Amino acid sequence: MAIITKPGSITKGTPATFTLNKAQLLASAPVQADNYFSDSSNWSRISIIYKSNPGKQYEIVEFDPAQTTPTGIFSISQKARNVFQVQSLQIFDFDGGVLDIYRSQLTTADFDIDLT
Repeated sequence: MAIITKPGSITKGTPATFTLNKAQLLASAPVQADNYFSDSSNWSRISIIYKSNPGKQYEIVEFDPAQTTPTGIFSISQKARNVFQVQSLQIFDFDGGVLDIYRSQLTTADFDIDLT
């Protein structure tokens, strides 16, 4: 199972709802390697940062881990580029701390978006 689930079809100009699987994120190696962030009660917000390729267009999908099944919105304009690659996933605590999980640590096929 993947950390996120995306809709089968994403359309420019139409918000797309992503679902976060907290159990899969919690089980991931970078989270398990961190004593503090391996306790999900320390999570206040989760962000996935996307960047277009080519170009420097950014989109951030945010999730509230307090929800039983957290959802976030991926929303780009009709003029956006066609390919958005995950750059990182960030888990924030309640006091400004952050655990960065980088592209190289993620299964990019589960995250990357190709609208061509």
